[in-house]
Amino acid sequence: MLTVSDISRLDPDDIDALLPLARSAFIATYSDHNPADIMAEYISTAFTRQQFSREMQDPNNLFLGIHEQGDLAGFVKLRSGPVPADVSLLPAIEIERIYTRAGHTGRGIGRKLMDAAVAAATERHYKAVWLGVWQQNHRAVAFYEREGFRIVGTKVFMMGSDAQTDHIMVRSINGSEQPSQQ
Repeated sequence: MLTVSDISRLDPDDIDALLPLARSAFIATYSDHNPADIMAEYISTAFTRQQFSREMQDPNNLFLGIHEQGDLAGFVKLRSGPVPADVSLLPAIEIERIYTRAGHTGRGIGRKLMDAAVAAATERHYKAVWLGVWQQNHRAVAFYEREGFRIVGTKVFMMGSDAQTDHIMVRSINGSEQPSQQ
């Protein structure tokens, strides 16, 4: 059984475990619904050692990983920065990525990562967490709804040169008022 103590902050020394997990989770989630050339274009810039190193060294980002028997089983990336206009509960922090290792979906790892993300946001005095999720990723949308998120708007996500529409979803924390649904 995984516990919150299995979750720790990741740093650039963890890239060798983090990068292949991120790539494989992204490919598993999006490859069936996107052309191979668009996927390759996006992966070639978003999932490189250099890009992850920059992200991990940026003080606006926080990476938390969950380990199972010593192996990285999943991670969540929180990012403080600009917030879409549709997010009315402020201050808010973004859950930019939440990925689990292939074969680990449905085992409670995502929920543990979400709990850790909300705890980190609470410690930093945020009133809400928000995220963008591809409208076609019905499984993820359902997970976020079960976790208390509500759709409040949309935004464009560039998958390489392909513009895709994401839901903007918000979850209040610390008893803040609930975000209005769109």
